[in-house]
Amino acid sequence: MDLKTKHEILAACNIDCWSYCCEKKILYLGDTFSSLLHLPGNSIGYDDFVSLIPEALRSSCVKDMDMLSKGRLSHYIHSISDFHGNDIKFDAIATSRRKEESGHEIISGYAVEILADRKFISVDPRAFFPSFREAFILNNNLDSTISKILDTTLEQLDVDRVAVFIFNTEKGVRECPYEVSSTRLNGIPKHRQNVPLSSQKWMIEPTLQGKSKIIYDTDVFFEDQNQRRVFKEEGILSMITTPFSFFGSKQVVGCLSADSITRKRLWTLDDYRWFSAIATITSVCIQLKDNEVREKEHAHKSRIWNKEMLKGIYDGMPVGIEFYDKYGRITDFNDKDMEIFGFKSRESVLGLSLFDSPNLPDEAKEALRRGDSIDIC
Repeated sequence: MDLKTKHEILAACNIDCWSYCCEKKILYLGDTFSSLLHLPGNSIGYDDFVSLIPEALRSSCVKDMDMLSKGRLSHYIHSISDFHGNDIKFDAIATSRRKEESGHEIISGYAVEILADRKFISVDPRAFFPSFREAFILNNNLDSTISKILDTTLEQLDVDRVAVFIFNTEKGVRECPYEVSSTRLNGIPKHRQNVPLSSQKWMIEPTLQGKSKIIYDTDVFFEDQNQRRVFKEEGILSMITTPFSFFGSKQVVGCLSADSITRKRLWTLDDYRWFSAIATITSVCIQLKDNEVREKEHAHKSRIWNKEMLKGIYDGMPVGIEFYDKYGRITDFNDKDMEIFGFKSRESVLGLSLFDSPNLPDEAKEALRRGDSIDIC
């Protein structure tokens, strides 16, 4: 395939390349996005580009671009308006960084326009908090908690079916102990139970090796007719699957799978990160359920184990999490929070008061003192 044909295909898909000079603060775009933005040329200054971002989103987008230039971010969403006032939303992915002979640092990547018929899913972590509270604080019925987590995943990722698979190597079968389906569809076929591991080696073995699968079109991804037939029988057009292990072990024991049956899905990095975090939390709930009897017999040891497990979960979350005492002093935060804000050390942050922060409005501080929840964008 010649270069011209490749460019034509990429342009038809609204995919284009870009590069950004950190020192000059100039963004260079290919012909496709220059045309979409109605630019007179193939470059635009940082300030001019920022002016195209809707005012309500400008602050967060500027932070994303700053993190990108510092190498702390490689994937983000932009919503901008072209010079004619038309709204355009696109994924931007950074793929390389290099220094020119002049010493200027250049970041390069590609961008994909999010078309009107593609629904971008932004996972709201707060939707999962009630289930987390039930599992790790109240220790309520874990079967019910797992089902609620799957229901929330179904809604947040806007998929048609979410299932937990366990690989029972002793019996040589793949079990499906938990599964939820969308109520908007009738007759969604359920996953088959006790599928022999040997019958789907092409699917199961990579998962047992710790590999995730993010598939937009199962009919294209799987060339073998027998493999395609498996997905047609279960009605799967697109899917995302990620393996999980039990706490304290690296051996894969199962996986969490989300299926899209009504439409093909262009999964985002945000989808994958949250889905992986949810898989970890689900596996912890399953492990807690399996060890309930043992935990009652060794209550003290169980509390220590649960504390270590919970810390492992929140350290692996794809969002920053901070803990404060009743006086507003920060007592702990996870690794992602440290990465986002660029903290040089934990010691330099621990003990700082939230109420002394100039970035927190006075009305928000008063709300916190009253015990109210606050939401700051």
